[in-house]
Amino acid sequence: MKMDKKEEVLRFKRLGIMLDCSRNAVKSVAMLKVFIRMIKKMGYTTLMLYTEDTYEVDNQPYFGYMRGRYSQEELKEIDRFAGENDIELIPCIQTLAHLNAIVHWPVYEKITDCNDILLAEDERTYELIDHMFATLEKCYSTRLVNIGLDEAFMVGLGKYLRIQGYENQHGIFVRHLHKVREIAMAHGFQVLMWGDMLFRSYNDGKYQCEAPVVGEHVPDEIPEDVGVIYWDYYDYREKNEIHYHEMFKAHKKLRNELWFASGGWTWSGFTPRNYMAEIVDHFTFPLCEKYQVENIILTMWGNDGCVCPVFSALPAIFHAAELARGNYDMNLVAKRFEEQFGVPYEAFKLLDLPGKIGCDTGRLKNPEKYMFFADPFLGFYDSTVVDGEGGKFEEISGKLSPWVSHGEWGHLFDAVKKLCDVLSIKYELGVRLRRAYQTGNRPELRRCGEDCRKTTQRVVSFQEALRITWMKENKAYGYETWELRFGGLMLRLESCAKRVEDFLEGRIGCVEELEEELLDMEGNGRELQHRPEARGVSVESPGFPGHLQSLRP
Repeated sequence: MKMDKKEEVLRFKRLGIMLDCSRNAVKSVAMLKVFIRMIKKMGYTTLMLYTEDTYEVDNQPYFGYMRGRYSQEELKEIDRFAGENDIELIPCIQTLAHLNAIVHWPVYEKITDCNDILLAEDERTYELIDHMFATLEKCYSTRLVNIGLDEAFMVGLGKYLRIQGYENQHGIFVRHLHKVREIAMAHGFQVLMWGDMLFRSYNDGKYQCEAPVVGEHVPDEIPEDVGVIYWDYYDYREKNEIHYHEMFKAHKKLRNELWFASGGWTWSGFTPRNYMAEIVDHFTFPLCEKYQVENIILTMWGNDGCVCPVFSALPAIFHAAELARGNYDMNLVAKRFEEQFGVPYEAFKLLDLPGKIGCDTGRLKNPEKYMFFADPFLGFYDSTVVDGEGGKFEEISGKLSPWVSHGEWGHLFDAVKKLCDVLSIKYELGVRLRRAYQTGNRPELRRCGEDCRKTTQRVVSFQEALRITWMKENKAYGYETWELRFGGLMLRLESCAKRVEDFLEGRIGCVEELEEELLDMEGNGRELQHRPEARGVSVESPGFPGHLQSLRP
């Protein structure tokens, strides 16, 4: 469908990005300025900074300590720059759960309920939250704030339970929401919140459901001036519009202003899932129009270390902006993308490919990450490996090679290429080791030992490439986590190589771990230890699913 330029106006009140600045990586001020200019050019209006504890709060020296927190002056600078570019900068914080970085400090022990959850209905908790809002009031121009409140699964079941006795979780949650809203209003803010906890108590702890139930009294319990964000980015099954219809209808019963949060898919592994974002956004953006949802946020979470570069998800970011203006013509999307970024759309999506190896239809995994760190002797994930799939990474490396020298984006392709160079050996290394040991194939066992050391050399190269991508986007804080992980991996690979040598030279009588029979990682016991059958995994660029071409608003 070709679009008339005159028709291409933003179909929503707000179109925004949420950047994760808490899960080990804090985006640098310089990166944010580049990003703000870029998303403004695409048509975005809004940017949320997800900061659990990574911002300076007066009288709270341990809040974000040694985590790269933004100083108040940095926040003011970012807010000022965003305003100059007509981007509304909205703080996205946490006021109940997801505060695992602060609860490790003894100073916060008294206001920790359970796990990463603050102690509700304790004045010391609300004193801390008041300090949070005092910072936001000084640093942000907007008077809209996302207060979080998501995934507080264990609220009321830790210290709260010992002090107050058992209380209904939903009741605790609602009272806490009212108190946080009261504090926010005192500082001039209107609040948004993630919507899941409004549903979990009535849906057996679940959120995204086929037939979601809204508690009878919930619409009256939630103040109408509280914006509710419906977040949903995992259901990507073909022709599954019914799920989204039901979820939108359930949220509309709340009578609150409804926002929708889709996903940019930067949280699964080392590489993005741009193709996943495409599928979900094609389901959901038309429904946002149908259900009169005026605000859309594309979330760029960074679970487990925030190691996937934000800029590697440019196809997802650009595609969402095009949908928001009514352009569902993928050929036109691709044409405009290449004009803006100097790399073909499908070439940029080559970055998705390592995450597709070993993924069964309808199931999402992150093989490029778990097999990267998998122990060659213990083999916990070897039941997922198919013979010959390691060679697919070598093919992908070749496909990425032409783009590693690109002036602006080459570092992204270089890092993923070097990741594939590691996995071309390591992906099947554990399977080969165990098979050679158990069949008495000494020449192959020796080759496997040598490959442990070869893998180590390639890990060094990948680590350096990843360091470059990290420093282009983030503050230095947090990268030490990855250095520790890489260091542990390399030490283990060297240890495995030495033990193979010791066995072959007769210095030890066996390799104990390789003696043990493997169990399937998904609980199927011995039935599926290792599947040698090939599944014909394609390493072609994951194009846009044909069945979605017909979806239109």
